[in-house]
Amino acid sequence: GSGQIEKEQTDGRGHQPEPESAIEGVVGLPENPRRSGVGGGPGGVLDLIAELDESVAEVLRPVGDGDEVLGLQVIDTPGHTPGHISVFDADSGLLVAGDALNTSDGEVTGANPQFTVDIVEADDSIRKLATYPVETVLVGHGDPVVGTAGASLVQFAASI
Repeated sequence: GSGQIEKEQTDGRGHQPEPESAIEGVVGLPENPRRSGVGGGPGGVLDLIAELDESVAEVLRPVGDGDEVLGLQVIDTPGHTPGHISVFDADSGLLVAGDALNTSDGEVTGANPQFTVDIVEADDSIRKLATYPVETVLVGHGDPVVGTAGASLVQFAASI
């Protein structure tokens, strides 16, 4: 049951149940939660959410370049993965770049080519991000760059 799974996940031994075990303990999941689709495609995450809770599915909608969510501007930044987005807070200059950027030694760098689906598209996304008035950047891999992120991003974008 879910009590057993919860205990296994929090008992401090580092043990994580197999995915099938974890799914069995969640109340309300359909009998076959495995899906072939991802994201908003047929059989994807949105379909699964719709089966779980129709009220949540009504609130969810796809977002795209230029949309605003909770005061943050959505920026399409494909390349690392198709459909990758970053978000920007214009009031503070905060860019949450996810895996579109990395940082190293206080400087902005590009996505890791080894883990990037389309490096040309990723570089285009970096150049696009460099047009925003960024002050601070948060990335998926690396420390935040505060204060100097915009200049570092512009310099890196010019080098690629």
